[in-house]
Amino acid sequence: MLQKLKDQNFEKIPLEFLKKIYNFLPKSRVLIDSLNRHAYAHDASHYILIPKAILIVDNEIEVQNIFILAKKYHIPVTIRAAGSSLSGQSITNSVLIVISWKWRAYTILNEGHAIRLQAGVIGKDANYYLSKFNKKIGPNPSSIDFAKIGGIAANNASGMCCGVKHNSYHTMQDIRIIFSDGSVLDTSKQESVRHFRENKKELLNKILNIKKRINENNELIEKIRKKYTIKNTVGYCLNAFLDFNDPIEIIAHLMIGSEGTLGFISEITFLSVSDEKYKRAALIFFNDIQSAMNAVSALNSSITSAVELLDNVSLECAKNELSIFIPKGFDPKSTTALIVDLRANEEYLLDQNILEINKKLSKVQGILYSTEFFAGQNYKQILKIRKSILPIIQAKRSAKYIALLEDIAFPLEMLSDGTQDLKKLFAKHNFHNACLFGHAKDGNLHFLIEMSFETDADTQKYKLFMKELSELVVEKYDGSLKAEHGTGRNITPFVEMEWGTLAYELMREIKLYLDPEFILNPDVIFSNDKNIHIKNLKRVPQVNPDFDQCNECGACERVCPSYGLTLTPRQRIVSLRTMYVLKQNNENLEFKKMNKKFKYFGSDTCATSGMCAITCPVGIDTGKVIKDWRSINCTYEKYFFWNLFSKTHYITNLFAKYFLIITRKIK
Repeated sequence: MLQKLKDQNFEKIPLEFLKKIYNFLPKSRVLIDSLNRHAYAHDASHYILIPKAILIVDNEIEVQNIFILAKKYHIPVTIRAAGSSLSGQSITNSVLIVISWKWRAYTILNEGHAIRLQAGVIGKDANYYLSKFNKKIGPNPSSIDFAKIGGIAANNASGMCCGVKHNSYHTMQDIRIIFSDGSVLDTSKQESVRHFRENKKELLNKILNIKKRINENNELIEKIRKKYTIKNTVGYCLNAFLDFNDPIEIIAHLMIGSEGTLGFISEITFLSVSDEKYKRAALIFFNDIQSAMNAVSALNSSITSAVELLDNVSLECAKNELSIFIPKGFDPKSTTALIVDLRANEEYLLDQNILEINKKLSKVQGILYSTEFFAGQNYKQILKIRKSILPIIQAKRSAKYIALLEDIAFPLEMLSDGTQDLKKLFAKHNFHNACLFGHAKDGNLHFLIEMSFETDADTQKYKLFMKELSELVVEKYDGSLKAEHGTGRNITPFVEMEWGTLAYELMREIKLYLDPEFILNPDVIFSNDKNIHIKNLKRVPQVNPDFDQCNECGACERVCPSYGLTLTPRQRIVSLRTMYVLKQNNENLEFKKMNKKFKYFGSDTCATSGMCAITCPVGIDTGKVIKDWRSINCTYEKYFFWNLFSKTHYITNLFAKYFLIITRKIK
């Protein structure tokens, strides 16, 4: 079921490489055992790759040294921040570099108008640092509570409210990059820029040559401009060649959305955006999805912060959470809803905006019911429903299926027709439980389908679906196959289809110039394997109802007391899944090795505090899971001793008390 370790060709990593790694990394941060390799084989996507080694890095010098060695020995490397990526861009079957908890430095600049952040800062924390200035960072992905800045920038993540205006690309002021040869560019430091210009003249000239060729092609210019009028994270940000003349600025902006394939973003400075003081939101229910999509155009104005779609399947899954906002007897499962979010810095402006929106809604056809515009806790609850809709839906899936998430974007004027065709495509492929939700104001839709990859027929079904989805989105509507989740492995085979051969070849040139050995995150954005999107697909076994609904998103990790020491709740769960499969497959030797190591890494260092259940979107208590594991794996003798000790520990306290009294008297 899961990929076997013996298939990973572990011996292909030269021992000389590992020996030199040990010169600057302690053994505790070089993980090559089977337990940790399986634990780090998972991110939030529907792919799995088992790394040959995991290197935990504390600082830039360590990253530089690893890059230099990787280049020398031609060893591919992938860098991971939080592992919350949804398209398989933070996994590898080679060397995985994981940034530790030490990458959390930040500096507030210009009285909150900008903030400098290291790659390991969590997005939510960045907003907390800015909150006293009534500011926030522009990108606001739904994973902002646990996603880290390095990944947010590398994926050009956006979210509900930032559209295309306030994403990482447009709000980046400065950036610090480590390239594949170990060289560093920090655009905030004049000396670093000067040094880079002197030592990388050939590279800068090549970048300028690409710009020259783009500027000579009006058709390509028009295509690039059009592609970025809507959300688009497919391939590299070619708009950088139109937006900037300085090759330093072009390279800096090419890094945004490059998914670790051009270099490592160790630090970034964002211009902050206003965090409006007054906020309200309403739920509007329509008789069908077409009526809702038609209403989006009327609601798409500068006064709406967000207009979010929830289709009938989404509403059915979230009906418990929605119950306080709908009248008794109203059944939302056959309807479609829009969440309208309004924000302003002055309360009277917000009131004016509500009047204007209500005036527009009075002319919209197909409305069945609408709530008032709520503030305070009710506002937060509505936004929480939208923010948590993915895990809410995933929790409703059958345990034998993976809830597979994709996101696309249509030009807004084509959103209604595109949505109807998308629904037809779901029906054609028998995805009857498929659901649609997302940022309707931006033409950006997320859809979730249930897939099982147990058989070749399942894989071929997915392959055909992706082919027809690409034809629908790109050829019929000239939309984006990835609006905000990054190209990853899933869209890599379709980058050329979306952009055309000329633009695609320019992107390949960029990759060649900045990563000549192709050692940075291979098979992401570019791959010679046109079937890369249907390989290494995740299969989730049914092991224990206490955690079968875990979708491995990683939301639990930031509050885990053992984070940075041993395993996180997500890693404990995937380890238990792996050991279950090993046992089922009679791979007893491997199972015993993992089970033995799990005792310390998975069990002994778990605080069983239940904090993970609080942040888990579906409420999984990994602490309880570990307690159950301990009871099963504890011998009778150990159970008897520790149970007796727990009931008589007061004797130990008394002994210690009088021992201290006696020793003091002796002194």
